[in-house]
Amino acid sequence: MRLSVILLALLLGGCGDKVVSRTPWFSAADEAGAPALRPGLWVAPITPDCHPDERQPPTAWPDCALAFVIRGDEMRALDREETSVNGKTTTTRLSWSSTQLILAAGDPRISQTAGCNEQAQPKLTVFQDPKAPPPPPPPPPYAYCYGGVRPTASDTAGRIVAFTTWPVACGPTVPEGSTDTTEDQPLFPGLTRVGIDCTAGTIEALRAAAAESEAVAIKTEAAMHAADPKTAAVNWFLVKAHWIRDSDR
Repeated sequence: MRLSVILLALLLGGCGDKVVSRTPWFSAADEAGAPALRPGLWVAPITPDCHPDERQPPTAWPDCALAFVIRGDEMRALDREETSVNGKTTTTRLSWSSTQLILAAGDPRISQTAGCNEQAQPKLTVFQDPKAPPPPPPPPPYAYCYGGVRPTASDTAGRIVAFTTWPVACGPTVPEGSTDTTEDQPLFPGLTRVGIDCTAGTIEALRAAAAESEAVAIKTEAAMHAADPKTAAVNWFLVKAHWIRDSDR
């Protein structure tokens, strides 16, 4: 499992039942007038008891500490390839992956990341007359994901040095005991279901869903923790990240 996928999915939108798009809704121009993330090395601990030695390079941190580097609109995340044998999980390889990160202005801020959606395109077999013109290419995948971002600390230059992020969900959480599948769950206004995910008809609908999803994330985590105290140490829906240093390492 690539641990950076968890980070990307949360900075960028969650694993299933999240807002996605085929083409980007935001560009660098949409960041204008709003504070930027401070460039350099960042960490997002995924458990409250995760305290890596931040003086060390991220390759020496424990698996609970997700490392990423911000340089302009590029985010590079440290991948930890894991294998499990007889119930024992080990890290087999470390590598860095890169993606574009746009942090659109507004309240809340919205992160947009490319290449974060792991849903595969359906493979269709078409029997066609060889004399007929070739069929049109399939539409691009829903490759862009979105997250709500709330800055929590800034440096003296006004750059963001800490934030909390959550996935932009498709709708409110399903009532406890419901047997509804993901596709049957209610949607926020202006959203349309696409498989297990959804897409927005307008930027306004996306931003409204981002705002509503903050409360969904808080409620979902509270419900998970109440149902099983063992999960109380795991922050899957609300991730807190902070800047460490200017260096990439």
